[in-house]
Amino acid sequence: MLWPPSCQSHATVVRYSSLPSYQPVEKSRTPGVMVQPKIPSNPRYEPGSINHIFRANQGKRLYVRPLFWTQDHLTLLGCDFNDQGFLTEGQEQRANKKTKSMFDNMELPLRNKRRSISPDSGVVISGDSPTQTPSFCGENINFVKKFFLPDLLGRYGLHWYCKGGIPFWFNGKPVARVGAEKFYAKHKGPPELALIDMDTILDMRRASSKIDSFLDGPMRRIQRLKILKAMPEMEHRDPYIVGLMIGMAQQQRAHTEAKLEEQELGSAQVGAIYSKVTIFLAKFRSKVASKKEVNEVEEMPHTFKVRVIATPGRFTHGMDANFLYIYETDLTTTFLDKLERPNEYFACEPMHVSYWRIPISDLTGFTYRMNYMFYKD
Repeated sequence: MLWPPSCQSHATVVRYSSLPSYQPVEKSRTPGVMVQPKIPSNPRYEPGSINHIFRANQGKRLYVRPLFWTQDHLTLLGCDFNDQGFLTEGQEQRANKKTKSMFDNMELPLRNKRRSISPDSGVVISGDSPTQTPSFCGENINFVKKFFLPDLLGRYGLHWYCKGGIPFWFNGKPVARVGAEKFYAKHKGPPELALIDMDTILDMRRASSKIDSFLDGPMRRIQRLKILKAMPEMEHRDPYIVGLMIGMAQQQRAHTEAKLEEQELGSAQVGAIYSKVTIFLAKFRSKVASKKEVNEVEEMPHTFKVRVIATPGRFTHGMDANFLYIYETDLTTTFLDKLERPNEYFACEPMHVSYWRIPISDLTGFTYRMNYMFYKD
Protein backbone atom coordinates (compact mmCIF):
# COMPACT_ATOMS: atom_id res chain seq x y z
CA MET A 1 0.00 0.00 0.00
CA LEU A 2 1.32 3.47 -0.89
CA TRP A 3 1.27 5.92 1.95
CA PRO A 4 1.13 9.74 1.57
CA PRO A 5 4.51 11.56 1.76
CA SER A 6 3.71 12.96 5.18
CA CYS A 7 3.02 9.53 6.59
CA GLN A 8 5.66 7.34 4.93
CA SER A 9 8.13 7.75 7.80
CA HIS A 10 5.44 6.97 10.34
CA ALA A 11 3.73 4.14 8.50
CA THR A 12 3.86 1.80 11.45
CA VAL A 13 2.46 4.38 13.82
CA VAL A 14 -0.41 5.23 11.52
CA ARG A 15 -1.22 1.55 10.96
CA TYR A 16 -1.52 0.73 14.64
CA SER A 17 -3.25 3.94 15.56
CA SER A 18 -6.05 3.10 13.11
CA LEU A 19 -6.90 -0.08 14.98
CA PRO A 20 -9.92 0.13 17.31
CA SER A 21 -9.01 0.36 20.96
CA TYR A 22 -10.99 -0.47 24.07
CA GLN A 23 -12.52 2.62 25.61
CA PRO A 24 -12.41 2.89 29.39
CA VAL A 25 -15.68 2.79 31.27
CA GLU A 26 -16.75 6.30 32.14
CA LYS A 27 -18.03 7.20 35.56
CA SER A 28 -21.39 8.85 35.88
CA ARG A 29 -22.32 11.60 38.22
CA THR A 30 -24.41 9.20 40.25
CA PRO A 31 -22.14 7.29 42.64
CA GLY A 32 -21.96 3.54 42.06
CA VAL A 33 -23.35 3.68 38.48
CA MET A 34 -21.07 2.99 35.51
CA VAL A 35 -21.82 4.26 32.00
CA GLN A 36 -20.90 1.89 29.15
CA PRO A 37 -19.58 3.44 25.91
CA LYS A 38 -22.09 3.51 23.06
CA ILE A 39 -21.53 1.01 20.26
CA PRO A 40 -21.80 2.82 16.92
CA SER A 41 -24.47 1.28 14.69
CA ASN A 42 -23.93 0.61 11.02
CA PRO A 43 -25.61 3.49 9.15
CA ARG A 44 -26.37 1.20 6.20
CA TYR A 45 -28.78 -0.99 8.18
CA GLU A 46 -31.99 0.52 9.45
CA PRO A 47 -33.04 -0.63 12.93
CA GLY A 48 -35.42 -3.55 12.61
CA SER A 49 -34.25 -4.58 9.14
CA ILE A 50 -33.24 -8.14 8.33
CA ASN A 51 -29.52 -7.41 8.23
CA HIS A 52 -29.75 -5.42 11.45
CA ILE A 53 -31.50 -8.29 13.24
CA PHE A 54 -29.21 -10.98 11.84
CA ARG A 55 -26.03 -9.09 12.66
CA ALA A 56 -27.28 -8.48 16.18
CA ASN A 57 -27.46 -12.29 16.54
CA GLN A 58 -24.18 -13.22 14.87
CA GLY A 59 -23.56 -16.14 17.20
CA LYS A 60 -26.56 -18.03 15.80
CA ARG A 61 -25.19 -18.32 12.22
CA LEU A 62 -28.30 -16.99 10.51
CA TYR A 63 -26.87 -16.35 7.03
CA VAL A 64 -27.50 -19.88 5.75
CA ARG A 65 -29.62 -21.45 3.03
CA PRO A 66 -33.29 -22.19 3.76
CA LEU A 67 -32.36 -25.87 3.88
CA PHE A 68 -30.54 -25.20 7.16
CA TRP A 69 -32.99 -22.77 8.72
CA THR A 70 -33.84 -23.32 12.36
CA GLN A 71 -36.49 -22.08 14.73
CA ASP A 72 -34.37 -18.97 15.32
CA HIS A 73 -34.97 -17.90 11.71
CA LEU A 74 -38.73 -18.28 12.07
CA THR A 75 -38.74 -16.30 15.31
CA LEU A 76 -36.64 -13.42 13.98
CA LEU A 77 -38.51 -13.28 10.66
CA GLY A 78 -41.90 -13.37 12.36
CA CYS A 79 -43.09 -16.76 11.07
CA ASP A 80 -45.06 -19.41 12.92
CA PHE A 81 -47.12 -22.55 12.33
CA ASN A 82 -50.80 -22.76 13.27
CA ASP A 83 -52.20 -26.26 13.71
CA GLN A 84 -55.74 -26.33 12.34
CA GLY A 85 -56.19 -29.99 13.28
CA PHE A 86 -58.70 -32.06 11.34
CA LEU A 87 -61.49 -30.66 9.23
CA THR A 88 -64.80 -30.97 11.06
CA GLU A 89 -67.84 -32.63 9.62
CA GLY A 90 -69.63 -29.32 9.15
CA GLN A 91 -66.76 -27.94 7.08
CA GLU A 92 -66.76 -31.05 4.91
CA GLN A 93 -70.51 -30.72 4.35
CA ARG A 94 -70.21 -27.06 3.35
CA ALA A 95 -67.40 -27.89 0.96
CA ASN A 96 -69.42 -30.79 -0.45
CA LYS A 97 -72.46 -28.57 -1.11
CA LYS A 98 -70.32 -25.88 -2.72
CA THR A 99 -68.58 -28.21 -5.14
CA LYS A 100 -71.05 -31.05 -5.48
CA SER A 101 -72.01 -30.14 -9.03
CA MET A 102 -68.37 -30.22 -10.12
CA PHE A 103 -67.49 -33.53 -8.53
CA ASP A 104 -70.65 -35.62 -8.76
CA ASN A 105 -69.18 -37.77 -11.54
CA MET A 106 -65.65 -37.91 -10.21
CA GLU A 107 -64.12 -41.33 -10.76
CA LEU A 108 -61.62 -42.96 -8.49
CA PRO A 109 -58.15 -43.54 -9.95
CA LEU A 110 -58.95 -47.05 -11.18
CA ARG A 111 -58.52 -46.28 -14.87
CA ASN A 112 -59.19 -49.79 -16.10
CA LYS A 113 -62.03 -51.37 -14.16
CA ARG A 114 -61.18 -54.80 -15.54
CA ARG A 115 -57.65 -54.54 -14.17
CA SER A 116 -56.82 -57.09 -11.50
CA ILE A 117 -55.19 -55.68 -8.37
CA SER A 118 -52.24 -57.54 -6.98
CA PRO A 119 -52.57 -58.76 -3.36
CA ASP A 120 -49.13 -57.30 -2.65
CA SER A 121 -50.13 -53.80 -3.68
CA GLY A 122 -51.72 -53.01 -0.31
CA VAL A 123 -54.96 -51.78 -1.90
CA VAL A 124 -58.02 -53.37 -0.30
CA ILE A 125 -61.28 -53.29 -2.23
CA SER A 126 -64.40 -53.59 -0.09
CA GLY A 127 -67.29 -55.26 -1.90
CA ASP A 128 -67.58 -56.86 -5.30
CA SER A 129 -67.53 -53.73 -7.45
CA PRO A 130 -64.08 -52.27 -8.18
CA THR A 131 -65.60 -48.77 -8.34
CA GLN A 132 -66.08 -48.60 -4.57
CA THR A 133 -63.75 -46.54 -2.44
CA PRO A 134 -60.49 -48.34 -1.65
CA SER A 135 -58.68 -47.93 1.64
CA PHE A 136 -54.92 -47.48 1.82
CA CYS A 137 -52.23 -48.50 4.21
CA GLY A 138 -49.59 -46.00 5.23
CA GLU A 139 -47.03 -47.71 2.99
CA ASN A 140 -49.09 -47.02 -0.13
CA ILE A 141 -48.99 -43.26 0.09
CA ASN A 142 -46.92 -43.30 -3.11
CA PHE A 143 -50.02 -44.50 -4.95
CA VAL A 144 -51.86 -41.37 -3.85
CA LYS A 145 -48.96 -39.12 -4.87
CA LYS A 146 -48.37 -40.65 -8.29
CA PHE A 147 -51.89 -41.39 -9.49
CA PHE A 148 -54.61 -39.74 -7.42
CA LEU A 149 -53.16 -36.32 -6.52
CA PRO A 150 -52.12 -35.30 -10.07
CA ASP A 151 -55.60 -36.11 -11.35
CA LEU A 152 -57.26 -34.28 -8.47
CA LEU A 153 -55.05 -31.20 -8.78
CA GLY A 154 -55.74 -31.13 -12.51
CA ARG A 155 -59.43 -30.68 -11.73
CA TYR A 156 -58.50 -27.56 -9.77
CA GLY A 157 -56.65 -26.18 -12.79
CA LEU A 158 -53.18 -27.00 -11.44
CA HIS A 159 -50.73 -28.78 -13.71
CA TRP A 160 -47.12 -29.88 -13.49
CA TYR A 161 -44.81 -26.84 -13.48
CA CYS A 162 -41.30 -28.15 -12.95
CA LYS A 163 -39.33 -30.76 -11.11
CA GLY A 164 -36.28 -29.91 -9.07
CA GLY A 165 -35.91 -26.45 -7.60
CA ILE A 166 -36.71 -22.77 -7.93
CA PRO A 167 -34.47 -19.84 -6.94
CA PHE A 168 -34.63 -18.23 -3.52
CA TRP A 169 -33.92 -14.50 -3.67
CA PHE A 170 -32.22 -12.36 -1.05
CA ASN A 171 -30.97 -8.80 -1.45
CA GLY A 172 -31.99 -8.71 -5.10
CA LYS A 173 -30.13 -11.83 -6.24
CA PRO A 174 -30.64 -15.61 -6.11
CA VAL A 175 -28.64 -17.06 -3.23
CA ALA A 176 -29.99 -20.62 -3.10
CA ARG A 177 -32.49 -23.03 -4.60
CA VAL A 178 -35.46 -24.53 -2.80
CA GLY A 179 -36.47 -27.90 -4.15
CA ALA A 180 -39.47 -30.19 -4.01
CA GLU A 181 -40.60 -33.34 -5.73
CA LYS A 182 -43.01 -31.44 -7.99
CA PHE A 183 -44.33 -27.93 -8.43
CA TYR A 184 -47.83 -27.25 -9.73
CA ALA A 185 -49.12 -24.11 -11.42
CA LYS A 186 -51.98 -22.92 -13.57
CA HIS A 187 -51.66 -22.50 -17.32
CA LYS A 188 -48.47 -20.50 -18.06
CA GLY A 189 -48.43 -19.24 -14.50
CA PRO A 190 -45.99 -19.31 -11.57
CA PRO A 191 -45.90 -22.19 -9.07
CA GLU A 192 -48.74 -22.17 -6.57
CA LEU A 193 -48.39 -25.58 -4.95
CA ALA A 194 -45.47 -27.86 -4.11
CA LEU A 195 -45.48 -31.55 -3.31
CA ILE A 196 -42.66 -32.71 -1.06
CA ASP A 197 -41.78 -35.76 0.99
CA MET A 198 -40.07 -35.44 4.35
CA ASP A 199 -37.47 -37.98 3.25
CA THR A 200 -36.60 -35.64 0.38
CA ILE A 201 -35.76 -32.85 2.83
CA LEU A 202 -33.56 -35.21 4.82
CA ASP A 203 -31.79 -36.40 1.66
CA MET A 204 -31.14 -32.82 0.54
CA ARG A 205 -29.61 -31.98 3.91
CA ARG A 206 -27.40 -35.03 3.79
CA ALA A 207 -26.30 -34.24 0.24
CA SER A 208 -25.47 -30.64 1.18
CA SER A 209 -23.48 -31.79 4.21
CA LYS A 210 -21.88 -34.84 2.69
CA ILE A 211 -19.79 -36.75 5.19
CA ASP A 212 -16.54 -37.52 3.40
CA SER A 213 -14.91 -40.82 4.27
CA PHE A 214 -11.38 -39.43 4.08
CA LEU A 215 -11.99 -36.97 6.93
CA ASP A 216 -10.88 -37.82 10.41
CA GLY A 217 -13.22 -38.57 13.28
CA PRO A 218 -13.64 -35.03 14.68
CA MET A 219 -14.47 -33.55 11.25
CA ARG A 220 -17.06 -36.23 10.57
CA ARG A 221 -18.66 -35.54 13.93
CA ILE A 222 -18.82 -31.84 13.10
CA GLN A 223 -20.63 -32.58 9.84
CA ARG A 224 -23.07 -34.88 11.61
CA LEU A 225 -23.76 -32.19 14.18
CA LYS A 226 -24.48 -29.74 11.36
CA ILE A 227 -27.16 -32.07 10.00
CA LEU A 228 -28.62 -32.73 13.44
CA LYS A 229 -28.77 -29.02 14.20
CA ALA A 230 -30.87 -28.43 11.10
CA MET A 231 -33.32 -31.20 12.03
CA PRO A 232 -36.44 -29.70 13.64
CA GLU A 233 -37.94 -31.02 16.84
CA MET A 234 -41.25 -31.65 15.07
CA GLU A 235 -41.02 -32.75 11.44
CA HIS A 236 -44.38 -31.29 10.47
CA ARG A 237 -43.06 -27.85 11.51
CA ASP A 238 -39.88 -27.94 9.48
CA PRO A 239 -38.54 -24.39 8.83
CA TYR A 240 -37.61 -25.48 5.32
CA ILE A 241 -41.33 -25.51 4.46
CA VAL A 242 -41.41 -21.78 5.23
CA GLY A 243 -38.43 -21.17 2.94
CA LEU A 244 -40.12 -23.20 0.21
CA MET A 245 -43.27 -21.11 0.50
CA ILE A 246 -41.30 -17.87 0.36
CA GLY A 247 -39.53 -19.07 -2.79
CA MET A 248 -42.86 -19.80 -4.52
CA ALA A 249 -44.26 -16.42 -3.49
CA GLN A 250 -41.17 -14.74 -4.92
CA GLN A 251 -41.76 -16.55 -8.21
CA GLN A 252 -45.37 -15.38 -8.27
CA ARG A 253 -44.31 -11.81 -7.64
CA ALA A 254 -41.61 -11.91 -10.33
CA HIS A 255 -44.11 -13.36 -12.81
CA THR A 256 -46.63 -10.60 -12.06
CA GLU A 257 -43.99 -7.88 -12.37
CA ALA A 258 -42.85 -9.25 -15.72
CA LYS A 259 -46.43 -9.36 -16.96
CA LEU A 260 -47.10 -5.78 -15.88
CA GLU A 261 -43.94 -4.57 -17.63
CA GLU A 262 -44.91 -6.46 -20.77
CA GLN A 263 -48.36 -4.89 -20.74
CA GLU A 264 -46.95 -1.38 -20.27
CA LEU A 265 -44.47 -1.89 -23.08
CA GLY A 266 -47.12 -3.34 -25.36
CA SER A 267 -49.58 -0.52 -24.68
CA ALA A 268 -46.88 2.09 -25.35
CA GLN A 269 -45.93 0.48 -28.66
CA VAL A 270 -49.53 0.07 -29.74
CA GLY A 271 -50.27 3.67 -28.78
CA ALA A 272 -47.34 4.97 -30.84
CA ILE A 273 -48.41 3.00 -33.91
CA TYR A 274 -52.09 3.76 -33.78
CA SER A 275 -51.55 7.47 -33.16
CA LYS A 276 -50.57 7.74 -36.82
CA VAL A 277 -53.59 5.95 -38.23
CA THR A 278 -57.21 6.92 -38.67
CA ILE A 279 -59.83 7.32 -35.98
CA PHE A 280 -61.56 4.21 -37.26
CA LEU A 281 -58.57 2.03 -36.43
CA ALA A 282 -58.26 3.69 -33.03
CA LYS A 283 -61.86 2.76 -32.24
CA PHE A 284 -61.23 -0.76 -33.49
CA ARG A 285 -58.20 -1.02 -31.22
CA SER A 286 -60.25 0.05 -28.19
CA LYS A 287 -62.79 -2.68 -28.92
CA VAL A 288 -60.08 -5.31 -29.19
CA ALA A 289 -58.36 -4.05 -26.05
CA SER A 290 -61.62 -4.20 -24.09
CA LYS A 291 -61.91 -7.89 -24.94
CA LYS A 292 -58.38 -8.59 -23.74
CA GLU A 293 -58.76 -6.82 -20.40
CA VAL A 294 -60.10 -10.00 -18.87
CA ASN A 295 -56.76 -11.82 -19.13
CA GLU A 296 -54.60 -8.83 -18.23
CA VAL A 297 -53.20 -8.07 -14.80
CA GLU A 298 -54.51 -4.76 -13.49
CA GLU A 299 -52.09 -4.21 -10.60
CA MET A 300 -49.73 -5.95 -8.23
CA PRO A 301 -51.70 -8.03 -5.69
CA HIS A 302 -51.12 -7.38 -2.01
CA THR A 303 -50.83 -11.06 -1.07
CA PHE A 304 -49.65 -14.26 -2.73
CA LYS A 305 -51.26 -17.56 -1.75
CA VAL A 306 -49.04 -20.65 -1.72
CA ARG A 307 -49.67 -24.22 -0.63
CA VAL A 308 -47.48 -27.20 0.17
CA ILE A 309 -48.57 -30.83 0.42
CA ALA A 310 -46.14 -32.82 2.56
CA THR A 311 -46.13 -36.59 2.90
CA PRO A 312 -44.51 -38.37 5.85
CA GLY A 313 -41.26 -40.16 5.17
CA ARG A 314 -40.03 -43.54 6.24
CA PHE A 315 -37.44 -42.16 8.64
CA THR A 316 -39.37 -39.27 10.15
CA HIS A 317 -40.90 -39.26 13.60
CA GLY A 318 -43.86 -37.32 14.88
CA MET A 319 -45.85 -37.51 11.64
CA ASP A 320 -48.63 -40.03 11.10
CA ALA A 321 -48.13 -42.07 7.94
CA ASN A 322 -51.89 -42.25 7.34
CA PHE A 323 -52.27 -38.50 6.80
CA LEU A 324 -51.26 -35.86 4.33
CA TYR A 325 -50.17 -32.50 5.70
CA ILE A 326 -51.40 -29.48 3.75
CA TYR A 327 -49.84 -26.08 4.45
CA GLU A 328 -51.24 -22.75 3.34
CA THR A 329 -50.27 -19.13 3.81
CA ASP A 330 -50.78 -15.67 2.30
CA LEU A 331 -47.49 -13.82 1.90
CA THR A 332 -47.73 -10.04 1.68
CA THR A 333 -45.64 -7.93 -0.66
CA THR A 334 -44.25 -6.09 2.36
CA PHE A 335 -42.91 -9.33 3.79
CA LEU A 336 -41.21 -10.11 0.50
CA ASP A 337 -39.74 -6.59 0.48
CA LYS A 338 -37.98 -7.43 3.74
CA LEU A 339 -35.96 -10.11 1.95
CA GLU A 340 -35.64 -8.14 -1.28
CA ARG A 341 -34.17 -5.12 0.52
CA PRO A 342 -32.75 -6.45 3.80
CA ASN A 343 -31.09 -3.13 4.70
CA GLU A 344 -34.44 -1.38 5.02
CA TYR A 345 -37.10 -1.76 7.68
CA PHE A 346 -40.63 -2.74 6.63
CA ALA A 347 -43.51 -2.92 9.08
CA CYS A 348 -45.58 -5.95 8.10
CA GLU A 349 -47.76 -8.59 9.63
CA PRO A 350 -46.23 -11.91 10.73
CA MET A 351 -46.29 -14.87 8.38
CA HIS A 352 -48.79 -17.41 9.70
CA VAL A 353 -48.60 -20.87 8.13
CA SER A 354 -51.76 -22.89 8.71
CA TYR A 355 -51.68 -26.63 8.23
CA TRP A 356 -54.27 -29.41 8.26
CA ARG A 357 -53.99 -33.16 8.61
CA ILE A 358 -56.10 -34.99 6.04
CA PRO A 359 -56.52 -38.76 6.36
CA ILE A 360 -56.19 -40.89 3.25
CA SER A 361 -58.00 -43.94 4.58
CA ASP A 362 -60.77 -43.38 2.02
CA LEU A 363 -60.60 -41.29 -1.12
CA THR A 364 -64.15 -39.96 -0.90
CA GLY A 365 -63.57 -38.19 2.39
CA PHE A 366 -60.15 -37.12 1.17
CA THR A 367 -61.71 -35.51 -1.91
CA TYR A 368 -64.26 -33.60 0.16
CA ARG A 369 -61.53 -32.27 2.42
CA MET A 370 -59.45 -31.19 -0.56
CA ASN A 371 -62.51 -29.41 -1.96
CA TYR A 372 -62.79 -27.45 1.25
CA MET A 373 -59.11 -26.51 1.08
CA PHE A 374 -59.37 -25.09 -2.44
CA TYR A 375 -62.84 -23.54 -2.26
CA LYS A 376 -63.13 -22.34 1.35
CA ASP A 377 -62.24 -18.78 0.34
